[in-house]
Amino acid sequence: MVQDAATHGNPFGLVLMDMQMPDIDGLVATQRIRQGGIAPTTLPIIALTANAYASDIEACRAAGMQDHLAKPVRLSALDHAVRRWAIPPTGVPTEAPLPASADPELIAQFEARVQRTFTALDIALGENGGPTTDPKRAIDDVQEALHLLAGTAAFFGKADLGTIAADLDEQLGAGHHIGTAAFLQAARAQLRAAAAESV
Repeated sequence: MVQDAATHGNPFGLVLMDMQMPDIDGLVATQRIRQGGIAPTTLPIIALTANAYASDIEACRAAGMQDHLAKPVRLSALDHAVRRWAIPPTGVPTEAPLPASADPELIAQFEARVQRTFTALDIALGENGGPTTDPKRAIDDVQEALHLLAGTAAFFGKADLGTIAADLDEQLGAGHHIGTAAFLQAARAQLRAAAAESV
C-alpha cells in the first residue's frame, strides 16, 4: 500500500507500524519500505507496540523507524507523535477528524472487540459452546483478542482495560499459567471489572 500510494503520487504522510503481524513483522516491513527507496524524510514510520524496552526501541530505529509509541497508547502521546512527524499533503485542506470516542461506528467496533475477548475466554474455559477440542488454539484466540483490545481501549476512555489486556497478553505470551482455569477466570474477572467502569 505504501509503495502503490507513492507510485501513484498520493503518498502517505505517516505510518503507524504494528510490530506483530501475519507473514512479516514490523521490522521487516519497515526495512522493505526503506529498501524500496522511500526515505524517512518522505515517509516517517512510528512503531506501535507493547514492547518498550531500550533494545526494542533501538531495533525499531535500526530498521528505519523514526519514533516509538508504547501500548496501551495514550491519545496525548499519539497526538504529539502525529504533530511532530506527519507530513501533510500539499494543496489539500485539512479538517479535524471526528474523535474515535464520538464515532458510533467505531464505538460499535470496539464494543464488538470487547465482546470477542470475553467469548474467547468463555470458550477457553469450556463455557458457552462446550469444551474446546483444541486447547492451544483456544488460548491463541484469547491472546489475539487481548492483543487487539490492548491496542485500542485507551482511545475509548478505557485505559485501565487496555493496560490489563496488555499485561494478560504478555503473560500468556510468556507461557505463564497458560490454559489454567484459575488464570483464565481471574483474567475474565479483571477485564469485566475494567470494562464496566464508566468512561
